[in-house]
Amino acid sequence: MPLTPAVRFTAGAALFGLSLLSWRSVELPFRTPGSPLRRSAGTLWPATAGLLATAAVTVSLAQGLPGRFSAPIAAVARYYDYSDVIPYREGQCFITSKNSLADYDRATCLRIDATRRNVLLLGDSHAAHLWKALSDTWPGTNFLQANASGCMPLLGAAGVPRCTVMMADMLRHFLPAHRLDGIVLSGLWELSDIAQLKATIAYLKPLAGKITVFGPIIRYDEPLATLLAKSMLHGDLAQVKAHEVDDIPALDAEMEKAVAPLATYVSIYSAMCPGGHLPALCRARRSHAIRLSSSDAAGGGAAYVEHSRPPAAAVLKRGRPRRFAAGRRTGKIDFSLLLLL
Repeated sequence: MPLTPAVRFTAGAALFGLSLLSWRSVELPFRTPGSPLRRSAGTLWPATAGLLATAAVTVSLAQGLPGRFSAPIAAVARYYDYSDVIPYREGQCFITSKNSLADYDRATCLRIDATRRNVLLLGDSHAAHLWKALSDTWPGTNFLQANASGCMPLLGAAGVPRCTVMMADMLRHFLPAHRLDGIVLSGLWELSDIAQLKATIAYLKPLAGKITVFGPIIRYDEPLATLLAKSMLHGDLAQVKAHEVDDIPALDAEMEKAVAPLATYVSIYSAMCPGGHLPALCRARRSHAIRLSSSDAAGGGAAYVEHSRPPAAAVLKRGRPRRFAAGRRTGKIDFSLLLLL
């Protein structure tokens, strides 16, 4: 249910009423000398504390009593606790605030394979969540990974040192010294990044066979697993739409207009929301894969999904840029932090 002014007022009034009732029925009697509640306080306090502790332990051991909900709702809600450490290679090839740049495993993450095509995946968590998908779907390509949270994969990027140092090293030192077959850029894009992105693409074009940019994903003000579960419980998946943040369709369109003449642009939004439609997330239509996240990369869940090959094929093949198309389910792609509704 959207938090409209009417809902806020009603909730506030109800809270005030309950507070007044608690004050008159509980607090005042306990404060009144000689009252029955005050005389029995020595028994009531331990009994109440014990009851609450027992209830808390019971609910915790039962993992929130998921049996209260239908199986589909419980299954979606479980993605809230999904760990992305392994599919992201967090702490090894994806450096976060929990790590230091010294944890970055260059020998593993930047290994060149002489028998396969070599493509570098550069960016923040929005790049890291693509690594396993691309690697599993295209085993004939070796996807190198240089990901860190806290900045964008751009020349002169601003942000936290663990990220800016990594990006500068990749752009200024590693890539000029290693001729790769392709470079993939992905991040938490904003409109203000477009000018720097165009300059970065121009700089990278002589250094690699192909440059590909993955566009923005839909973003929410709460973890998507939570939003979906609550909306399913209320029988209205369209509620999720109200929790979108930022104007992703407009950002996606501006990025495509700026990037497409320079490099291959992969519109994730167009793939997830063909024609601008997706149940609860775009305009309540057909089912497709969507990323489980809040407004950043910290939250979410994952599942193996089948999706079309053209999106990542654009990374691997030369020729005209291709849009991230959804339609034919011709191959299996594991988008970590994705869920098939």
